[in-house]
Amino acid sequence: MKNSKTLALLIHKYGKDVTVQIDAEKTNCRAIINPLRYKNKMYLDADMSDFGAIDRTRFLYIGPPEPNFTQKWDATTVVSQGQKYAVTRADMICVGDTPLYIWAVLGNVKE
Repeated sequence: MKNSKTLALLIHKYGKDVTVQIDAEKTNCRAIINPLRYKNKMYLDADMSDFGAIDRTRFLYIGPPEPNFTQKWDATTVVSQGQKYAVTRADMICVGDTPLYIWAVLGNVKE
């Protein structure tokens, strides 16, 4: 499908190298990781951008459909650029029956 190939190219081009660990299995891939942004006015003391308040404790993950950690998100960690993240929620985004990407919310892991 053209959409899945285009999205895979964008993730590869603009993403970062990441290691996804599901239980003991590690897989290297590329993904886009950015701080979550909120439009809610409850975040008046937060760092603001044109897109909303920036949360420095939660991050949006957009990555390829493989490795698929949507069923084991609570046993998954993501490491990128020396930062380790725990997955707090994950969903597979599909068009019809074709998986396009994984959308997830990550939180910092303090070691």
